[in-house]
Amino acid sequence: MRKKLITASVVFCLHLAGFAQTDTVKVKMADEQEAEKTYNSGLQFFKDKNYGAAIEAFTKTIALKPNFDRAFYNRALTFIEMNKTQEAMADLDRTITLRDSADDAYVQRASLHLKAGKAEDAQKDLDKATKVNPKNADAFYYAGVMKMEAADYKGAIDLYSKAIAAKSDHYFAYNDRAGAKKMINDLDGSISDYTEAVMLAPNSAFIYNNMGSALREKKLYDKAIENYNKAIQMKTDYYIAYNNRGLAKLEKNDLEGAQADFTKATELKSDYAFAFNNRSSIHYKKKNYQAAVNDCNKAIQLNDKYGEAYLNRGISKEMMKDFKGACEDFRKAASLGVERAKGYFDVCE
Repeated sequence: MRKKLITASVVFCLHLAGFAQTDTVKVKMADEQEAEKTYNSGLQFFKDKNYGAAIEAFTKTIALKPNFDRAFYNRALTFIEMNKTQEAMADLDRTITLRDSADDAYVQRASLHLKAGKAEDAQKDLDKATKVNPKNADAFYYAGVMKMEAADYKGAIDLYSKAIAAKSDHYFAYNDRAGAKKMINDLDGSISDYTEAVMLAPNSAFIYNNMGSALREKKLYDKAIENYNKAIQMKTDYYIAYNNRGLAKLEKNDLEGAQADFTKATELKSDYAFAFNNRSSIHYKKKNYQAAVNDCNKAIQLNDKYGEAYLNRGISKEMMKDFKGACEDFRKAASLGVERAKGYFDVCE
């Protein structure tokens, strides 16, 4: 989970300075000095994204100072960056064993539980984190993520607000609270939160993309396109932003621009079903019904549960007077939860 890893880096940096001054582990003076040296080297290697060297340094630190909980914790963060979940979990467990007040370790372990789909275990760790430290912003943030996944948007907003109250520059919380507000159709509130998030993290392409989508829903298409442009400038292979910009252009009836964006999205990600389905709508508007069917076929091939693609294919088949095929697609779309497909059932009569 990308957010989790970035948050891990932030937490890591908070502990760069001053820890050795409070360490009370009894070791030989030479070992003590060497442990501090290798630990600080590990921190620098992590900062430089030289994760292999960081692991080596933290491992050496632990050999010199076996009860150094911060070395276990920061090695865990490094393993997270390397997508070595099992090793990270083991180090977080050890951190908590050595220091049961390690609220940061509880939060990181909760994030791994979330990634593994273990919501109950994640909640237990988040509860422990906030019990130890009622102002742990990341604990509230991840609890908000869980509420979002459960479609409890108002509950998510409350928890994201608590995260922001605990850490006023928590741009992930602003970003995700904006998403929750968007889900309850509070578009003004959503745009306001995205604006705050982008001020805090001006180089985050995903925030510009998300704000573009909120602006698009508010029918502010030119402003939406401006934000998608910024996202793409920062991340040139951002296929989601290309697809979303295509949707905004489609709303402006810029068919050529929309088609170019949907095509670019499929070039960047050949299994991106949404872009194929969206491009089919351009073909339909141009009355190129066979091309529309072809794109829907590709979308369905990639995702055979994609109800909207069945609906769009059915509409194009109807225009081609393939009424039997259209009827089958409309019924399939309805069976997949696309209610408006039922409005086309008259072709089945």
